[in-house]
Amino acid sequence: MEHPLSKPCLTVVAALLRNNLGEVLLGQRTSSADHPNLWEFPGGKVESHETPCEALSRELCEELGIQTDPLTFTLIHQVQHTYPTKSVNLSMYAVPSWSNTPTAIVHQSIQWVPLDAIKEGHYLMPEANLPLLYKILEV
Repeated sequence: MEHPLSKPCLTVVAALLRNNLGEVLLGQRTSSADHPNLWEFPGGKVESHETPCEALSRELCEELGIQTDPLTFTLIHQVQHTYPTKSVNLSMYAVPSWSNTPTAIVHQSIQWVPLDAIKEGHYLMPEANLPLLYKILEV
């Protein structure tokens, strides 16, 4: 059995974006991505030269076309999850404000979703996102 530490480990960040109705923004992964067609919180990998907040700000610009100020982000929760081929250290940040309207640039679609709809299982998510979901349901 392969030791979990021998798998590649990625540092990943995710954003909790809420609209004025309290809905959260989810993106649907493309059919060619890892975890195809599942829904996720927007975000991505942290590059070696970036802080997590800088990476998240960059990812939100690349994925959604929105501008954010990383100094305003608040850490909500961190989780480590091991998949069969890799492990991820995932941090979720609340992003209180942004400019521009979010647009699906890399996702096949994006949607503002009530938390109850996610909780009821209408939006299937990768396993690493589930502890984040449970944490924001507590808040």
